[in-house]
Amino acid sequence: MKKYEDFINELVKESEKFNEMRGESNWVTKKRGKIIRKSTFAPKNFEVGKEYTPTGKFYPLIPSDAFGKRTVFRKEPTIINSEKYYLELKGYGRNGRELYFQEHGSGDVFFGMYLDLAVQEFERMDFATKLNLPVVLPIAVTQLPREEYLRKGLVGFRQSLDAIISLRLVDVERLENFIGEINNREPKVVANRLVNYILKNYPDKLEEGIELVLSQLDSGNSDFRIKDKAKALLSKREVGYLLRASKCPIRIGDPSDKEIDTPEHREIAKKMGYAFKVLLENDYLHHCPGTGNWTIAGELTDFADTYDLRTERDKLEEHMKKVGKKDIREFLKYLIGPEHTGVLCSDFIEGMYGEKMILENAVEKTLKYF
Repeated sequence: MKKYEDFINELVKESEKFNEMRGESNWVTKKRGKIIRKSTFAPKNFEVGKEYTPTGKFYPLIPSDAFGKRTVFRKEPTIINSEKYYLELKGYGRNGRELYFQEHGSGDVFFGMYLDLAVQEFERMDFATKLNLPVVLPIAVTQLPREEYLRKGLVGFRQSLDAIISLRLVDVERLENFIGEINNREPKVVANRLVNYILKNYPDKLEEGIELVLSQLDSGNSDFRIKDKAKALLSKREVGYLLRASKCPIRIGDPSDKEIDTPEHREIAKKMGYAFKVLLENDYLHHCPGTGNWTIAGELTDFADTYDLRTERDKLEEHMKKVGKKDIREFLKYLIGPEHTGVLCSDFIEGMYGEKMILENAVEKTLKYF
């Protein structure tokens, strides 16, 4: 049987190959931050209030995804409690590089994290470890200073401007009145001119310059809000990222893939079902508890996908509407059923209740937590 290191090495080779084709790098962009939370699993040199800047190569979990990911891992393992773990950065930028000023559809920063959400995920993971559940370990939360976010986010902002101009979502006449004749120049060139305008005219007031540029580009198209390209920045919310550690960051993957139906994965499914139920018993609902959030080392991850049932019922109801589920019974069937747990559904349910049972019965038993 392959060791976790073997899977990691294969993924790293694949990532290096794809990046060579794209002319990109696996070196993360240095971003100076300050540690504001740390767990008992953090390295000894981690101190609250101390500066921390990740360096070196980090790798995305899906190298073939040209769009990129907001979570990357380091190839070289670290030792925690005498075991090997792999450090992960979540919200450090697209594949560990550029940051953006816009929001993702989930309400978080595009390829990044709002600081309060990073802290929330950290605390929920930490709580789960205190319950002795099989989860990815929380390490620390780092805050990015406003100035650092502004400077490093301009790279992603330039790309956003490039996309807006490429899609012809701007009033060209108005744009030329703003920065001069563009003569059908490449969108990337025009985007560079806009960013240079901000840097030249608003060196100490970048946010003001960004807001002005977006106001000049906004053509009033109600279907595509150009000003939203800086929604995260202009919200004034602090930005940061999460550090965590896994025995193996690679996920089991697609729930419908029949190849994941192995003895090892069936045992992992039971562990994940158990973790899901224990979290429910403690008023936390993991609303994406399926195979995409299970590592091949048997760890539940992505605690951003959780609701505190004591305080976040409104968010739960909003999410249910978003996924098209009318009541909690239908939603639970969706959560613990094949849509999330796929071919490992029966094992997941067995892990929840310690015995085999059909999905409908498991849903009825789980309703008591709501």
